Amino acid sequence: MDSLSSGSSKSKIDSLQNYILNGISSDGIENVQSNSLMEEIENISVFHPWFIKEHLIYALRTFAEGLSCIDIDFMQSQKQLQGSKIGFWYRPLSPVEGLPHFLAALQRGANCEIITDRYNRRLLEFFFRVFKSYLSIPEERYSFQESSFSRDASAIVVIGEKPLPVQLGYISKHPIFLETAERFGNELIITGSETQQNLDMMAIELGMYFGRSIYNKSVLRVPENYKFEKLTEALKKFQHYSNHSRYFNHYEYRKAGFIVGRKAFTDTGTFLLTPAADTVRYISVIQYFVSKDEIFESDIADVELSNADSFEMRMFKSLPEFCKFISTLSN
Repeated sequence: MDSLSSGSSKSKIDSLQNYILNGISSDGIENVQSNSLMEEIENISVFHPWFIKEHLIYALRTFAEGLSCIDIDFMQSQKQLQGSKIGFWYRPLSPVEGLPHFLAALQRGANCEIITDRYNRRLLEFFFRVFKSYLSIPEERYSFQESSFSRDASAIVVIGEKPLPVQLGYISKHPIFLETAERFGNELIITGSETQQNLDMMAIELGMYFGRSIYNKSVLRVPENYKFEKLTEALKKFQHYSNHSRYFNHYEYRKAGFIVGRKAFTDTGTFLLTPAADTVRYISVIQYFVSKDEIFESDIADVELSNADSFEMRMFKSLPEFCKFISTLSN
């Protein structure tokens, strides 16, 4: 996407970006000049069962940095949506999933109806307070619903965990936009020639947000006789996950299943590395396929697959497509 332009919109986006980046330092330590953001992060991390302080800081910082990539001219050239209702089924697996899509819909004048749980409602209420303060988005433009969307909703947007087919059937009468894991794929290719810096970036793709987000990878494709020692060393940055009760319960459950089922695995103390049986995501499990043919850089379809910036910016990847999608909706 092109860089920002367009006067007042650019100024408002810059103000929002500065608020977030000035509220946290580059290493996530509280900035004494602006601690209100850190106080919000502390409160949410205590309340939310999955979104810990480290993840909230990382997500907010990358969201703020990514705001510089939004093409404001493109967004403003699309049809305005005054009066249109868009339903958001908000099921995030990491803190800012779908946030650019909310921002785009609200900026275009849509009224957003939201169904989510009480944990993520509190998170969204914080984001919307910030949007209201820095982007002049009125509070009446969004509302939280208990169990169903209005019949006259123009479309439904599903963010995060993909619903079951029967659940999707309930909303199938509406146009549907899915911002779910299937959009981004699940496989990370390793050639065996990565530098330690490359492996550190890959570790983030595998381990950030407990590996749960729609942007994470959990399946590796490695060359024959690949040695995992350097990768497991890079994954040690997430050793503190063993102190998180929910994550550790998943880890213990999967480990017990592997032992009982006599399935080969390597225990890093935080993650379980095992030969792949499928491509399904399991919390705490990293599966791998062994390629008998040598893997070259040219074999990697996404040349930035191992680049941490591509991981961080994936939340913006579908934004142009989403803007075109909502432009097709009738008021």
